[in-house]
Amino acid sequence: MRAGQRLAIVIILCAAFVIGAFLYPRYERPQGTETASPSEPTVSPPASCAQLLLDKSTFDRGEEIKFTLKNRCDHPITLRNSAPWKIRDQLGRVVYSPIALQVIVKVDSGESKIWVWDQRDQRGNQVGPGTYTIVLETMDAGTLTKTFRIR
Repeated sequence: MRAGQRLAIVIILCAAFVIGAFLYPRYERPQGTETASPSEPTVSPPASCAQLLLDKSTFDRGEEIKFTLKNRCDHPITLRNSAPWKIRDQLGRVVYSPIALQVIVKVDSGESKIWVWDQRDQRGNQVGPGTYTIVLETMDAGTLTKTFRIR
């Protein structure tokens, strides 16, 4: 293959990439959530706007742990998938991360979304007693955390 042919192939691939990026954007940022330039401070939504709630702070081994995302904002909260949460142990290691549908999920103002964790790790084993943290990531209301204990 000659240098001229290689150059032509590179140009065609670059053009295809650019055209594909315009025709099929991977993510469209919701209006009003533009990224600030490095010199501008970023503004976060009020901390009390989105809430991660637990029924209690201590659970017995094997007891289902139900937690709720409550949207008290005046706008929808956007989730990157159907279960954007994980469970970390007291050392910060991820012990469980659910399999989730890869769809954007909106939680409208005043609505809630509930999930349940059965205290099992990624291999299906019961986790031990200790302190754990739910980490729930939203696309526009920050990362929410809630710590609890299993006895």
